[in-house]
Amino acid sequence: MSVSKPTRYTKGVSNQPSYSPLGDFPIPSPLAAHIYINDFDDYHAGEWTVTTTTGTTARLAFNGGALIQTTAATLNDIQSNVKNPASFTPVAGQGVWFMWRGQLSNAAGCTLQVGLQTGGTFLAPTDGIYFTKAAAATSVSLVIRASSVSTTVAIPTFAFADATNAMLAFYYDGKQVTAWASTSASTGVPVTNPGTANSPSVYTATTGTQTLTNFPTANLSVGFGLSASSATVRTMTTDYILAANEIIR
Repeated sequence: MSVSKPTRYTKGVSNQPSYSPLGDFPIPSPLAAHIYINDFDDYHAGEWTVTTTTGTTARLAFNGGALIQTTAATLNDIQSNVKNPASFTPVAGQGVWFMWRGQLSNAAGCTLQVGLQTGGTFLAPTDGIYFTKAAAATSVSLVIRASSVSTTVAIPTFAFADATNAMLAFYYDGKQVTAWASTSASTGVPVTNPGTANSPSVYTATTGTQTLTNFPTANLSVGFGLSASSATVRTMTTDYILAANEIIR
């Protein structure tokens, strides 16, 4: 398969007015959004709150970089990472994005949680927007949670498979939260222009839309991890993770 050729704008591209300080900056200003993306070529444990008993979090030899979280062979053993400090604050009317790609060694043998969260414990945060998968299940739900009160919506027709990459993502467009879950494509992007967020039939991914009951306003952190649902070692491999929020500076 040949590599497609890039479109070449030799003088650059701007999203700024010509009279602004970055008006002649040759690339779009990154300051309109606060962005965190990690392909895990690097991992520094001191940047994370790591919840563990005797498990591990470590980089993995993997094309594109990856992080592997490994539980102990103990029932309910947790291996989780929450980024320090909390630096994503959902604001009504401003965009929030999250995207995770990874896999589970045994899909029905663990609890999974990935997304944005803060407070409480890893599996029971006080605030957040995140995906969960219960023990013994392969389906996922999106949780919107504020002050320990949740709205939970099941993501239809999606199921994790053992040792198979999946993509989980959500987007808050300022009015509603839309979630994607996919194992059929590496990124779960639409195969055609969807027209609206309520047109899931044109997506390769399963799509669910949720209103803003219990929408959090606290500072949130990137968090991801798993808990073993039997006295067996379980692993979760993260290929990449992305979080971003629109910000007025």
